[in-house]
Amino acid sequence: SPNNQSVAFSQTGEALGANRQQILLIGKNRENFKGLVVEGRGFIPSWSPDGSQLLYSVWNGNEGYIPSLWLSGAEGDQVNANRRRMNVQTWADKCTWAGPTAVICGVPKQMSAGAGLQRSLFDVGPDTLYKLDLANGQVVPVGDIGTNTLVSSISVSSDGQTAFVTDGNSGQLLKVRL
Repeated sequence: SPNNQSVAFSQTGEALGANRQQILLIGKNRENFKGLVVEGRGFIPSWSPDGSQLLYSVWNGNEGYIPSLWLSGAEGDQVNANRRRMNVQTWADKCTWAGPTAVICGVPKQMSAGAGLQRSLFDVGPDTLYKLDLANGQVVPVGDIGTNTLVSSISVSSDGQTAFVTDGNSGQLLKVRL
């Protein structure tokens, strides 16, 4: 984690049924942190810049095995605090933090049932960029990034005005004004 409290995740937490699991946060100094309860499988994490929050994606059978984004507190006693679904269907590794309360994500224009089970068959593009305002839960389209663009990696400039997207289909680096 960016705050150096956690050094790894372990999916060896308590079994909580078919559509829930506990992810353990492994402390740098052998701390026993609270387990993070996630509503599905296929856990992909993305730490906030200060390490206090965790944006992650999971999928489950109740939602057609489609990956959804969630946000949770992620440090000390705040693990699981304010845990909420963000109502965005994508994988967390298609997102980047653009500040303490803003995230930019590549979101597939179409997502079919089963996408979480075999990502390589479903994550082919095209994607659209969205900005998630974590303070108020608002999700706003940033813009179309091309008719066949697949977000394979994304970063945001230090001033938060520009996104840099690597297109997984062409290999090109794209510059997008936010």
